[in-house]
Amino acid sequence: MSRPTKSLNPILRMGVYKDISEVPEKRRFINFVEEYQYMDIWGSFCQKYEYSKGNYDQFEQIINKIGNCWQDFMNSRQHHYAFAAPDDIEAWCVELRQAREMSTRQIHDHWLRLYRFYDWLLWHVDYPHTYNPSLMAAANGGVAGDVWECKVERTREARERYRNKNNE
Repeated sequence: MSRPTKSLNPILRMGVYKDISEVPEKRRFINFVEEYQYMDIWGSFCQKYEYSKGNYDQFEQIINKIGNCWQDFMNSRQHHYAFAAPDDIEAWCVELRQAREMSTRQIHDHWLRLYRFYDWLLWHVDYPHTYNPSLMAAANGGVAGDVWECKVERTREARERYRNKNNE
């Protein structure tokens, strides 16, 4: 028996809202910034979830560096980092590619943290999140779409390794 797998299509992972235009005005992130602006939401996410994913000494430093990069980028746009729009995610991916000359694989490693961050927020009632803007950005194409394709390729490779391992 095979284990269940997630879809490789970002739209099929989204839930109710497939595009920012479908999100009712009262549920859009912009409405919650003031209430949460002084909370360390990224820090909570890292402590409760992300740091446990690493298995080497410098993992936390890497996660913190990515978080700082994202927060600095959002500050430069005068937006709260926890309440991004898909356009913010795409613009960050573009900046990472152009200004920092990162490969799609390197951008993927950064984007993945945002994907996990927004996914984590969806499952915590302490936060008003009802959609994942990183998935919406990926579904819209562009650099975020390229990053999604990188994720899909890595997922396919991991699934193939799993099948090969279990068929030996």
